[in-house]
Amino acid sequence: MRATTLLQSMKRRHLYTFVVALILQAVCVGQDTLFLDKGFYEELSISIGYDYSFAEPNSRNYHLIEARIQKQRYGGHHGHFGNLSAGLMVGINTDKFLVSPVVGGQFSYGPFFTGIDMAYFTDFEEGTFRIIPMIGFGSYRFRISINPHIRITNRDYEPIDRGNLTFSMRLFTIKKEKE
Repeated sequence: MRATTLLQSMKRRHLYTFVVALILQAVCVGQDTLFLDKGFYEELSISIGYDYSFAEPNSRNYHLIEARIQKQRYGGHHGHFGNLSAGLMVGINTDKFLVSPVVGGQFSYGPFFTGIDMAYFTDFEEGTFRIIPMIGFGSYRFRISINPHIRITNRDYEPIDRGNLTFSMRLFTIKKEKE
C-alpha cells in the first residue's frame, strides 16, 4: 500500500514540475547583454487561449477556445505591456454551436494586468452581448485571468456561465519593431 502511495506522490510531483516549467518557459526571457534592455517594442501577433466557464447559473461547466490578433506595446524596466485585440471564441462542449466575436484591451505594470473585452455570444438563433472585465497575472507572452461577465442584452439567454478563467498565450509574432 505504501509503495503505491509513494509512486502516486512522485507522479504528481513530476506533473507539477512539468507544468511550472512550461509556465516559466512562456514567461521568462533570457538576458543576452550585461544590461537590461529597457526599450519598448511594438508588435503584431497571434494568440490562442482556453476559457473555462465555471460560474452560475448552469449546472455544468463549459470550455471555449479563442484565437486573437493583437497589437501590443511592451518593454521597460518592469516589463509592462498594453494591447488591443480582436478575435473569435468558440464553444467546445456547449449544447449548440456557439461562436463569439470579441474585441478588447489590456494593460499592465509588472506581472499584474487588467482589461476589458466585449463579446457577442450567438448560436445563430439567439444572442447576448456581454462586457467582460478581467484581472490577472502574466506578461505580453502569456496571461492567466479571471473574468466575470456583465450581461447587457438578452439577459435570459445564457449559453455559458457568467464568468470564466482564461489562459492565453502568444503563438507567434507577425511584425515587431523597436521604438
